[in-house]
Amino acid sequence: MHIQSGFLRRLVSAAVGKAIQKQGLDAAVQLNDLRVNYADKSRTVRVHLDIDAEMTQEALVDILSKAGVL
Repeated sequence: MHIQSGFLRRLVSAAVGKAIQKQGLDAAVQLNDLRVNYADKSRTVRVHLDIDAEMTQEALVDILSKAGVL
């Protein structure tokens, strides 16, 4: 599946933005590209995201800390 239409990209961007806001973070998110491939034999899903996000440095550090990167 490859989401190319601007309407669907904006819809997914809004959903991602709301999920980020529910975590108590403030970030503007724009989805540029989304591709999802499913391998039937290995039953795995491969997801490719191209996202632009604008946030403060403090919000970035908070996201990375919550993810266990920092």
